[in-house]
Amino acid sequence: MESLDHRGLVRRARVTDQTLLDTLLADQKISPTQHAGGEALLSSLVAAGATPRSPGLEPFIPAGRSNEAERAASMRILAARRGLRALRAVPQDAAQACFLAILSTDEGARKIARHSPSWVASLREGLDALARSFGIGEIHDPRR
Repeated sequence: MESLDHRGLVRRARVTDQTLLDTLLADQKISPTQHAGGEALLSSLVAAGATPRSPGLEPFIPAGRSNEAERAASMRILAARRGLRALRAVPQDAAQACFLAILSTDEGARKIARHSPSWVASLREGLDALARSFGIGEIHDPRR
């Protein structure tokens, strides 16, 4: 729960560890810049329709001629291309760690992150590549 006003009378609940990326940020194992790089890839994957998320109210493929639908689908896939290209440039273990952290919500992945410093180091390498690819500059961490 967090306060929305200075007196603490109005409060709201917020999920702060929905993905493994969120947990690693809260544990200060990754930087806010690295977290933003992972979130940028997740957003582009969601836009491309590559991950299950809550359904939107707009139609998935616009009605009309078939080439319009194909063009819309192609544009969504291209949205993820930048991040996927960045992950091809890093070692395979770094790319795999990124996908696990971005897409996993299970406790098994969280245990790996807690007990494997080499996995976290690989993840940081991949997230740094994503942050550079998406043009994310250094984000100040207010906790430090």
